[in-house]
Amino acid sequence: MATVSGIGYNPVLTKSYKAVADYRAVNTNVFVYLTADGVVTRSTANTKAIGIMVNNPNINEQAEVIVLGTAPLRCGTAITINDWIKSDAVGEADQADTDLDNICARALIGGAHDDIIEVELVKGTLNIS
Repeated sequence: MATVSGIGYNPVLTKSYKAVADYRAVNTNVFVYLTADGVVTRSTANTKAIGIMVNNPNINEQAEVIVLGTAPLRCGTAITINDWIKSDAVGEADQADTDLDNICARALIGGAHDDIIEVELVKGTLNIS
């Protein structure tokens, strides 16, 4: 894993949520979403993420989630500056490039697979029609 230089993220709002699983041995800096029970789990492909988990909690421990501002995010594929980003199957950054993709962030710097980049958290749906 490489960290891309220039990261100076500015979380405006970080919230704590109970983790639904043991995340101690998995990558941090991934998208998470809220379940119906109000706990967070890693996002899957194109889910509506609440934010980016920046720690490694055990099951039922508090996950620290940046929900507003800028944050570090792990790339699941190559990302270019200003790309609209959605979640891939494991909560990492993927380019939002299909109509009606759920946008979770915008890239402030680019990076390669497994790099940590700085993103601006945004919410929306891509409309390219």
